[in-house]
Amino acid sequence: MTNNTAILKAAFTAWSAASALRKRRLRNKRFTYGDQWSDPAVDADGTATTEEAIIYKKYGTAPITNNMLRQMVKTIVGRFRAEHLSRTREPSAMKNIAESNALDELDSRALEEFLISGCCIQRVEETENLGKKETVVSNVNLSHFFINHTIDPLSRDCEIVGQIHDLSVAELIKRVAAGNKKKAAWVRRLYSDSPDDRTLQFCTAIGADSQSGTDFWFTHTNKCRAIEVWTLESQEVLLCHDQATAKVFVVPVSQEKKIKADPLISYRWDIATMWRCRWFTPMGDLLATFDSPAKHRQHPFVVKFYPLTDGEVHG
Repeated sequence: MTNNTAILKAAFTAWSAASALRKRRLRNKRFTYGDQWSDPAVDADGTATTEEAIIYKKYGTAPITNNMLRQMVKTIVGRFRAEHLSRTREPSAMKNIAESNALDELDSRALEEFLISGCCIQRVEETENLGKKETVVSNVNLSHFFINHTIDPLSRDCEIVGQIHDLSVAELIKRVAAGNKKKAAWVRRLYSDSPDDRTLQFCTAIGADSQSGTDFWFTHTNKCRAIEVWTLESQEVLLCHDQATAKVFVVPVSQEKKIKADPLISYRWDIATMWRCRWFTPMGDLLATFDSPAKHRQHPFVVKFYPLTDGEVHG
């Protein structure tokens, strides 16, 4: 198994580990929006049914629901919106980002998700379209997100994180081809050559359960499924000090000969960590790979889980 294949399998393992959380979130969502009687149950005859059906069979009428949860969530979100509108002293740069991304709406929806599931996931990245750069903020659905088991409330113990995408061919090419026409044609061929059959073959080859992982490997749309994986990696570096300019900088250890040739530069060996991104097809093909382009050299996700006691999430 190659390193890239192992990373994709690790991403699937991380996604699978959160299956109970995703099921719990769906149940919480049903309860919040009024469907509070659909839990599976067994009646007196031992027949599998729902709580609503049992009550209807016993009393001849549907159960009455007084949905307090929805009102509480709406009240909290409404209060958050009111406070958001009262913020008038934001720096101009932040104000532009907030307006261009409609952060009042995004943050309100993220808060609602947090109240329901105990999870808040946003993505912040700088994109470029025909030479124009902009900061883009988006909410990430938990069903398309994965992260290794973390117990740190700030997720500083995160080592693998990523997102499942369903994109049009054009959007996928824009993200991974980097302006290379030949690569764009290659990507088109990958998704036109029996992708579902190749995905099934790949899952079998790496020992992944394609049945329980259907939502990871296969899309339910007519778009292209792609898997974006970020991993925290380490590499040997040289921490250098240029005495002539008083600058401190870092270079790969492979440049040691060049650094050693300059008598005004002192250096020492060290280990540096960095976030690296890989885009995969569900067939195991590596579409793109690059180090974090952000100034902070981190992955683009902002994650908050609650309460994370012993690493557990409860909405």
